[in-house]
Amino acid sequence: MYCFLSKKCLLINSSNNFQGKVKYVVRPVLPAGCQFKTGHCGVVGARDPLSLGGYGVELALKNMEYKAMDDSAIKRAVTLEDPHTEDLSQEVRGFIFSKILERKPELTSEIMAFRDYLLSSTVSDTLDVWELKDLGHQTAQRIVHASDPLQSMQEINQNFPSIVSSLSRMKLNDSIKDEIIANQRMIPPGKSLMALNGALLNIDDIDLYQLVDVVHQELSLADQYSKLKIPTSTVRKLLSTVPPPESNMFRVDFRSDHVQYLNNLEVDSMYRRWRSNINEILMPVFPGQLRYIRKNLFHAVYVLDPASICGLETVETIISLFENSLPVRFGVILYSTQYIKKIEVNGVVPVENDSQTGEDVSSLIIRLFSYIKQNHGIQTAFQFLSNVNKLRFEASDFAEDAPEIHHVEGAFVETILPKAKDPPQDTLLKLEKDQTFNELSQESSMFVFKLGLAKLQCCLLMNGLVYDSNEEALMNAMNDELPRIQEQVYYGHINSHTDVLDKFLSESGIQRYNPQIIGNGKVKPRFISFSASIFGKESVLNDIHYLHSPESIDNLKPVTHLLAVDVSSKKGVKLIHEGIRYLMAGSNSARLGVLFNTNRDADSPSLLFMKIFELTASSYSHKKKVLEFLDQLCSFYESEYMLASSVVAESNQEFIKKVIELADANGLPSKSYKSALSVFSIDKLKSHLKKVAQFLYGQLGLEHGVNAVITNGRVSLIWTL
Repeated sequence: MYCFLSKKCLLINSSNNFQGKVKYVVRPVLPAGCQFKTGHCGVVGARDPLSLGGYGVELALKNMEYKAMDDSAIKRAVTLEDPHTEDLSQEVRGFIFSKILERKPELTSEIMAFRDYLLSSTVSDTLDVWELKDLGHQTAQRIVHASDPLQSMQEINQNFPSIVSSLSRMKLNDSIKDEIIANQRMIPPGKSLMALNGALLNIDDIDLYQLVDVVHQELSLADQYSKLKIPTSTVRKLLSTVPPPESNMFRVDFRSDHVQYLNNLEVDSMYRRWRSNINEILMPVFPGQLRYIRKNLFHAVYVLDPASICGLETVETIISLFENSLPVRFGVILYSTQYIKKIEVNGVVPVENDSQTGEDVSSLIIRLFSYIKQNHGIQTAFQFLSNVNKLRFEASDFAEDAPEIHHVEGAFVETILPKAKDPPQDTLLKLEKDQTFNELSQESSMFVFKLGLAKLQCCLLMNGLVYDSNEEALMNAMNDELPRIQEQVYYGHINSHTDVLDKFLSESGIQRYNPQIIGNGKVKPRFISFSASIFGKESVLNDIHYLHSPESIDNLKPVTHLLAVDVSSKKGVKLIHEGIRYLMAGSNSARLGVLFNTNRDADSPSLLFMKIFELTASSYSHKKKVLEFLDQLCSFYESEYMLASSVVAESNQEFIKKVIELADANGLPSKSYKSALSVFSIDKLKSHLKKVAQFLYGQLGLEHGVNAVITNGRVSLIWTL
């Protein structure tokens, strides 16, 4: 204080002389060792540094210059990034983990766990609105890239405010964003979906215990597949198999050269003014309004007999709708009912002579139709069918009378007369005599027979779906098919270059239409499990000897057909006959077994037939011509004993004699048949029939005389054949 006195006097004089312009403030500070000579207030500031109040200013410079960049170049052949490949070169809390992993590759798991911890513990900063734009995508990317995705999801859910800043600064992979957008097309944004091996689970209703039960069922099913020696990769595919479509969603695959198309919306000039953009199908229209798009979206193919009333009336409907520019591609598949009946009776393709073919009006119409199409065009050929119906209607007093040959000949002459160079009558005589197109007619009828559509008489195939052949059914079919096509277009599965018919038939097309198997959607199919019966030592199933197609006896068969047959009835004999012909046609994936469901009080020929059949299946199923032998045996038994008088039916010796002849003709040991049939016990056979009857009634509920087909446990009762 004493050293400051001289300076104090100088400061007082300066303040007084300059009229207060000089101001000073005294802050006394005691030197070291003097704090004990003064009071408490005088010691303030002598020991510790005294903090003074104040503020700092930071100058942040920002480049506000606008830069022009050329973004007109289109990047081509850009490979999307792998969503599971993470950019480790980004700095995380001062660490560059790509370099750390290069130096310590043996600690990869620990280093990535440390990185996940740093990312989840980043302190949140204030975010701008635009930084939240892709926050959901960035969060999904963080979870996918984490070494433990489930743990990362839990940490993000529990500590989201503290890590939102680091999430917003993450570089977003385009592949992640594209995948999320694609998923949102199937699932609305904000909704969740849970699937177990492809089976959808209701998240709102399921709890932990139900989930455990579902997982247990999947594991149990996988274990059963494994016991069948099925490879693990195949088991995964079986568990992920989608459920079968509804019965009314089965499409008949009719793709063939036998389809006669009337028009083509993508090529024909009459549709050239229609719009070709397939996305027009997604545009809203008034209820019932059609969308006229130059694309073959609806294929209406009619299967019909051109000599039937239904077939000719359907042709008139097709021509009328075509002339009114309905946006549908029309076509027909023609067949002869008479020819198909011969196939069903004989079991083989009939060989027809000239007189037989000339009496078949349907075959004649098909041959003339093929000739006109080849020489004068498809529209003229359809006009020929229309002329047949016109002449039939004009010449008959009753509208229900079928066309006759002179109607067909008159329609042919009337159709080609304005265009033909030679007299139509001469051309007609040549065609009837030479039968130039007879082979095409037979192939078309055979194709319909193989599709199984002949019994429907007239039907419509709308993109393969089976409907009635009237106009109302066509409009209903279009309305039913429209949402399915719209869905495929919306998800990008159908575009302007997609063949809609090929896509639908390739995905869910079947080769043969059988209402007894497909059902009508009202009655659920019945399935029976034979697993307990198979493992039983005295089960009837263990006594069955299966028949196989030629040269496939050693192959593993995934399909087993069991026929429950009453051979004392015509239906039963026809069923077993059809089963043998099925194997003769060739099947590398199926085998056939027979359970005779005949009453024990059946007549002697029926018992003898069952004994011959079982003996052949058990001892000679490996022979080359065993199926031919059984086919001839069924034909002989049906013709001689099912339709004959009782006197002939009692002659078992004639039956045995015929069996020996058939055995010699097909390379089977006739002596073995003769010795076995001469001493076989009827009582033993009846005892076996009783055992089979108890099994069929106890397991399947089938009484005596009922015919059925059991295919891999699915029971189909046969009422008509």
